[in-house]
Amino acid sequence: WTRYRYIDRAMYFKLNLAYIANYHADRSTNRVAMFDGRYLQAFGRMPSTFACRAYDAVKIFSLGMFAGGDLVEAVNSLSTPMLKVPYHFIAHEGNMVNDFWSLVRYDDLQIVVE
Repeated sequence: WTRYRYIDRAMYFKLNLAYIANYHADRSTNRVAMFDGRYLQAFGRMPSTFACRAYDAVKIFSLGMFAGGDLVEAVNSLSTPMLKVPYHFIAHEGNMVNDFWSLVRYDDLQIVVE
């Protein structure tokens, strides 16, 4: 739903839209606001959700380079949260899969992530 730019976002609130997502940047948190400010200063525009994903991906892979062990264990035991919702990786058929899911609700003119 968040990718369709031609849909009026006010309609999400009118419909009390709720959906399940495995990623969501909560713009009300301090760490995302700080990232937004630094990004705006560097590039002159607000970051997209892909910029937040890229930041998290770099953080995950740099952690993997310096962890020296199991990347899945290192990411799952992070004490510093990512920009997006938390990641919880499991090994599945030789791949790392994020199995953390959030409920995103547009309710009473605020976005609630559970």
